[in-house]
Amino acid sequence: MKRVAILLNIGLIVSLVLGSIACCGGAKQMTVSVDSPQYVDAGTDFSVKVIITDVKELGSFNFDVTYDSTVIRLVGEEAGSQGVTGGFVGTTSIPIKQWGFSPTGKQGIARVLGSVPGVGGATGSGYIAEIHFHVVGSAGMTSEINLKNGDLADVWEKNIAGVNWTGGSVHVVAIAPTPTPVTTPTPTSAPTATPAPTTTPITTPLVTATPPPMETPARPPSRFLGTVRLNGAPVGNDTEITAIVIADKGYVYSAEHGNSTYRIVISKPVGISYQGKTVRFMINGYYANESSIWEEGENKTVNLTASSAP
Repeated sequence: MKRVAILLNIGLIVSLVLGSIACCGGAKQMTVSVDSPQYVDAGTDFSVKVIITDVKELGSFNFDVTYDSTVIRLVGEEAGSQGVTGGFVGTTSIPIKQWGFSPTGKQGIARVLGSVPGVGGATGSGYIAEIHFHVVGSAGMTSEINLKNGDLADVWEKNIAGVNWTGGSVHVVAIAPTPTPVTTPTPTSAPTATPAPTTTPITTPLVTATPPPMETPARPPSRFLGTVRLNGAPVGNDTEITAIVIADKGYVYSAEHGNSTYRIVISKPVGISYQGKTVRFMINGYYANESSIWEEGENKTVNLTASSAP
């Protein structure tokens, strides 16, 4: 009888453990994260969203957003209506109750508090805040944007545990200069100005962090290769070389490179036509003087040059 009782007890313990794993193993972990662009132009404004996933009956929240104030700064007055704005989770509007710098008056840490009106709170996924920055740094600088000291509470003011808080980062690049038309007078008694040939300005693209997935099965890509020179000199193997395809957004692709040469392969993405689209190139965050066109199955030689001078 003792042996039977021991076996029954062991079976009960195993059943409880397995039942606990089956109950909890499939639960999704709630995530709060920063959705930020990978590249931003010097001297421009941009925004990041604080994304939340799989929340249930959210009632209130608070968090600190930290950043390098020598690179980016919140816009507008402290605690004003411009620097931090509310969001949406599903169809529920998420207002910002208040925000301010910590310590007061000093950029670098912004403390944000929000609450959800109504008795049901907010359930689902979306974003709980949008943070608006201005770039004060120069090309080549980087700022992390992190979330610290975050807390979520449900409609009963009970703390929501097990939340994964993650941040992001932005890299500052130089804005491509716009060529200035030059006029040259003709040597006559009544001189008239004749514009010299000018380079057509290319619009600086809006860039996004992640290119869309490529088509499956894959179609023939467009390939680019050539030499690289910055300020008229060869570049080191640690030089960052990227290409931006200007479609409905500017999608960024990294190049293989070394010994002042590069090679980049850009495949057609799902749902977007790249055929005939402009491809811009960057060397260490500076726009190259050269550009090209994406054409399916083509191999193109484009020798890149750029200057870090303003």
